[in-house]
Amino acid sequence: MTWLKALRRAALITLALLGHTASAATLVVAPHTALPTVAMALARAADGDTIEVHSGTYRGDVAVILQKRLTIRGVGPRPVMWADGRHAEGKAIWVVRDGDITIENIEFRGARVPDRNGAGIRFERGRLTVRQCAFLDNENGILTSNIEQGRLHIADSEFGDAPSRIGTLQHLLYIGRIAQAVITGSHFHDGHRGHLIKSRAAETVITGNRIVDGPRGRASYEIDLPNGGLARVAGNTIGQSALTDN
Repeated sequence: MTWLKALRRAALITLALLGHTASAATLVVAPHTALPTVAMALARAADGDTIEVHSGTYRGDVAVILQKRLTIRGVGPRPVMWADGRHAEGKAIWVVRDGDITIENIEFRGARVPDRNGAGIRFERGRLTVRQCAFLDNENGILTSNIEQGRLHIADSEFGDAPSRIGTLQHLLYIGRIAQAVITGSHFHDGHRGHLIKSRAAETVITGNRIVDGPRGRASYEIDLPNGGLARVAGNTIGQSALTDN
């Protein structure tokens, strides 16, 4: 009986989904606890888990995110990931290897690497969603790879305070040749030599942002889309500094 087989199949799918949901865990990171760093939590986390990071300054808490599905969420006043001279794989404070990853309410600060392109987050492949985060005083805020299937969504976040190292070219946000980049409701300010937003994505959507370098900023371009592609830039406030290096 076809309808009975369909009913059984639906029941099995439901049970599988319930089992997966039940197995998902929430790991809590906080200073002076059993899990004092995000790196330690990532070593324990499984696909589908959530890592909640309580307020504080986490110095040198660099890591590579290997999970295929994961949410990392700051709890309370935004916790700060301060590079403090350390980096993951010579790339970033956090490296997102692959998967569907969401990062919320985290501040990334002070990324420096030997190649001088250290990022708060290096996004290598998959799908990355960033909400209510801050990227300050990094050689790059977020730097992506050139994986054509990659998708990046940034909302309600802040990028600023590029370091003024001689001979370096920092971008607050540098998006490589990925499929799509969507940037909404965010604030970009105080660049240095590089651009506030640079995107080579096949599709770039930049809407409802404040992209104003400010009186101390020295960015070259506020928005640079060197590869063209499909672009929608609407409803933004854009302002170039009198000190622009362009």
